[in-house]
Amino acid sequence: MKKDLTKNQALVFSHNRTAKGFHFTSDGQAFAKEGDANNHKHTLEDKSVEYIENPNQLDEPEGDQGTGAAKPAKVQKAKGVTKKADAKEKQAKNPEQLELDAYRAQYETLYGKKANNFMKIEKLKALISEKDKPSDQSTEQTNP
Repeated sequence: MKKDLTKNQALVFSHNRTAKGFHFTSDGQAFAKEGDANNHKHTLEDKSVEYIENPNQLDEPEGDQGTGAAKPAKVQKAKGVTKKADAKEKQAKNPEQLELDAYRAQYETLYGKKANNFMKIEKLKALISEKDKPSDQSTEQTNP
């Protein structure tokens, strides 16, 4: 007798096609390990846990048995690294970022310490001009 899947169960299985099955608690949470499901059921009024086999399970290719789960993780990690590299490239090409970097360097030269990373361009400009003003005023006062 095949039981109809709930929407949540169908969603879990559609995203985990290589999994053999999941343990579902009465609140709809899915767990790959029975122990995790049993630990979670203690927080619920209805303490039932049901194991349901994956109707969408894909067979692993021969020669890759036991390693099918590791390959997608490596691919995801590589994608994350690529996204970070792309973000850094976009940042480097951004003229506003270049201007901000120039003001940060000028701030560091004047104050002898790095500017806060959260400081915006307007604040850096104000601090730099503030540091430059006293030296300009002192020369004006000595040359009346």
